[in-house]
Amino acid sequence: NELSQSLNQLRSNGASVLAIACNTLHAFLDETDKRDDLVHLPRTVAKEISKTEIPLVLCTSTSAQFALHQRFFPCVYPDLKTQKKVDDLIDLILKGLDKQIILKQLNTLIQMQSEKTVILGCTELSLFTSNLSVTDKLIIDPLEVMARKILEISFSNN
Repeated sequence: NELSQSLNQLRSNGASVLAIACNTLHAFLDETDKRDDLVHLPRTVAKEISKTEIPLVLCTSTSAQFALHQRFFPCVYPDLKTQKKVDDLIDLILKGLDKQIILKQLNTLIQMQSEKTVILGCTELSLFTSNLSVTDKLIIDPLEVMARKILEISFSNN
């Protein structure tokens, strides 16, 4: 309810394009929040995925438990052991741990996955996109995808 109220407050104050950077919050949107002025992160990411690919989504446990991304495109989530590592990495990022340590752990974690396409389904993980050194995988950063969509919408009306 708070999320819907916040979006409506932005609308009433004149916002013409809305976006929520947090993947997990999209699990709490209700049907009334599916309006054209909201750049919906999982829906927007869905358009970036090859129809022949089933990506791995690295996200919070909450997003995985709600199967948030699976509502919008075929994908898989990590096994429980790997999910624990993802959650621990997110916690370390939030605590402000040394970025090089986090980057090394994230690179290793991604490299160990069998999927060729990996979606960084958590805002905190997206902070490391430009520094990742994974060469044999396609890394999709939802925030980058969302930013392009916002620009497209914003400048197509001019």
